[in-house]
Order: sequence, then C-alpha cells, then structure tokens
Amino acid sequence: MSELQNSKSNKLYFKETDYTISRFRKSINPNVSIILPTYNKKNELTLTLQSLECQSFSKRDFEAIICDDGSSDGTETIRFNDFSFPITYIRSNNNIGRPSIRNLGIRNASGDVLVFLDSEIAVKPDFLEKHYKAHMHHDKLVVCGSMVLHGVFARYDPKFNDDQNKILLEVMNEDENQLKAIRNAMEQKIPLQLLDIEDIHTQTFQEKAFEKPFVKIYRDTIFRKFGDHLTGFHFPWLLFCTGNVSVKSKAILEAGLFEEYPGYGWDDHEMGYRLYKRGYSFFNHTELVAFHQEHPIAKSNPKDARKNFVRVYQKYPEIQLRVFALHFIGLTLLELNEVYKAYLSFIEKQPENWTEISQLFIHMLDQIASKLWKGESLTKLAEGCDVSIFKTNRLSHSLLKEEKIRPFAEILRKMIYL
Repeated sequence: MSELQNSKSNKLYFKETDYTISRFRKSINPNVSIILPTYNKKNELTLTLQSLECQSFSKRDFEAIICDDGSSDGTETIRFNDFSFPITYIRSNNNIGRPSIRNLGIRNASGDVLVFLDSEIAVKPDFLEKHYKAHMHHDKLVVCGSMVLHGVFARYDPKFNDDQNKILLEVMNEDENQLKAIRNAMEQKIPLQLLDIEDIHTQTFQEKAFEKPFVKIYRDTIFRKFGDHLTGFHFPWLLFCTGNVSVKSKAILEAGLFEEYPGYGWDDHEMGYRLYKRGYSFFNHTELVAFHQEHPIAKSNPKDARKNFVRVYQKYPEIQLRVFALHFIGLTLLELNEVYKAYLSFIEKQPENWTEISQLFIHMLDQIASKLWKGESLTKLAEGCDVSIFKTNRLSHSLLKEEKIRPFAEILRKMIYL
C-alpha cells in the first residue's frame, strides 16, 4: 500500500461514499499511475484506454485508475481485462463530483508519478514516456499538456452546439462519404460514431484532429513572452488543468488532495496554486499534444466556474491570487501580469500611499467576488469603501506618471468608474 493510501491528513478532503474496487492485472510498484475520472463517457473512455494500449512505455510500469462517478451508461461493462496493462476500476454508487471521485482514485494509486487525464482524451504512443522523463531530472515540477490540446470528433452528438457542428463539418469536409453520413445524422438528430478502435491503433484519427482555439491564444501571448517555463509570469499555476497534467505523488502528499468543490472548475487551478506556493515550477510541454473527443458542453459550466473561483478567492488572502478577479472585468492574462507587477512596484516605491490605495483596491476586488457569487453586474465596485474616493482618485492620477506603476493606476481608475 502506498503512502497516498495510508495518508491520514488527506481524509480532510475526502467525501465519503459507497464504492466498489475491481483490479485487473494487478500492478506491482508502477512508475506511473494515470488518474481517469469518468461519468457517462463509456464510448470515449474505451477509445482513451485503447490509446493507452498503444503506449511505448512498458505496460508493467504504469497503471490506469478509472474513477467512475456513478455512471449509468454501462461503463462498468467495458472489458477491462482485455487490456494488457493493469487497471483499477473504482465505481462509486453515488455521483459525488469530479474532484471527489478523483481523490478516491488518488488514494488507490501507487505510482511515483501521477498523470491526471480526462477520460475523453486520447493520447499519442509516447504520451507516458514524455510525462515520466520530464520528471526524472526535476524534483519539484508540474508537467502540463492541456495548453497544446487538439480536438477530434469521435462521434456526432445531436446535443452539439452550433459552433461544434460548424467545426465538425469543416474538419470532415474532405471525406465525402462521412460528411454525407454526418449531415444525415444531423437531419435525423441521431448520434453517429465516427472513430473506432482501428483508428486509434493506426493513429489515423490524428488526421481529422484540429487545434483547440485557446491553444493559439496562449502560444501567441503567454508562451511567446514568457517561454514554456513561464519565466516572469506570476500565474503559472493556471496551467494545472487535470485534462493532461502530471506531478510526482509526493507533491500530493505535501499539498493534500483536491478541494471537493461542487460543479465545474477551479479545483485543478486551486491545486496548482497550492503547489506553486510550495515552490513547484510549471512546464508547458509542447510535445504532449493529446486529443479531446468533443462532447456536448453543459450550459452550467460558466456559472459553476465563477462560483468556484469565489471559493478559491475566499480561501486565499494574498493579492497574487485575488488579483485574478480582474480577469472577470476583461483583463487578459498578459494585462493581469502587468497589473500585478505594477502593484508590487507601487508597494516598493510609494509605501506612504500604500494604505489607502490598497484598501480601496482590495475592497473593489472583494466587490467583484461578491457580485460574481450573486450573479450581479460588475459595476459600482467602489461603493461602500471607507476611504475617500476623491483622494484615492487624485493619488491614482499622480501614479500614472510612474511608468512601472502605470498599469496598476490605470486599472484602479477603471475600477472606480465601472
């Protein structure tokens, strides 16, 4: 039994549930444990497991921990014993949420390196080898692959939104037979399987993949400016996305398990922030391209993510975390980084003005968080602050003359007038 399984401190994060565990091809001291939470994704999970079957990494050196969050689509009927690598299948009898079921998987993992992978993401044959090797010469590293993600349509789903349907037709444009079948399925509003096991084993599925839109945005902004090791970027923890990320198991022992937030989002970024505070560095591994099998998107995701951000905001008092609230009033990550740098310069160069201006700034950040939680418009942020708006506005105007402080002064004035 691993230290993770024995760790008593992690019980603070563990939501109790009734569950069963089945083991196929028992693992003996694997180097890597893949944590795969899943819920009603039988078809996608099957193809993901087939992509793991194709790994160049030795089958005896890794295990897959499938964490089924009470699926009702027959996920338990997958023939796990047919795969040539060890699989632990954990099935919760209740739907307890992704971070909770992921924590249950972690507690049953025994690998030195934990790879977090979404159950609908197919990977290349060198996927595990590249994750593992990246950790061999770095003691406190987070290896991130979610920012080089591609998409692939393994099946058509009638619940796809208009954007997904448009991309699907564009991707399949050169395959007349498949395009005709897709159009027919769209008209009849019936699902249609587009990829099979052979496509995974021959790797031909990659020919119909497309780069996710956010990948180019990150590449042209964050990584172009700060590089793949994010030197000088104050928010590297944002790269901790459990769709494709790895850390050594001792990192989880140090930090504790995932916060079990309800709904969608921010449990992974919160873990990333904890690791960042413990001195872990983050690496955008451009060779870890993986393939997200597109599926319908829950309309509740944005609302869930906003509320979970507020939960993280309330947990951490430091400005380096709380300043991220400015992203919700339209600041890009590059702009956020400049504002935080300018804020640090302001504290260093003008400590005599720090108290009142910081009090107003923090008040307005708190207002953003409060309004996000309530679903209110992000306006009138300065209302209710005890400090003089006239005086702080005058001070902020004088700060515009300081080049290194100017980005902070500009956003402060913008917030006052929202």
